[in-house]
Amino acid sequence: MATWPTDEQAKVQLFALSEWDLNKHGNGSNVIVNRCLQIVDTEIACELSAQLKWLDGDTRIEAVFQ
Repeated sequence: MATWPTDEQAKVQLFALSEWDLNKHGNGSNVIVNRCLQIVDTEIACELSAQLKWLDGDTRIEAVFQ
């Protein structure tokens, strides 16, 4: 059974995948894992809510984690 990523793990992976500068924008940004569904043995699809330092308001994001 897959384990949900922590909010911090999701944030780090989201920034890396999107090629955003975590050191520059990470401190003012928050990512929350809302829900996840297992899609295969080692992968889960998750819905994330993000407050990104350089954007106003909340952003909804979907991501896949291994």
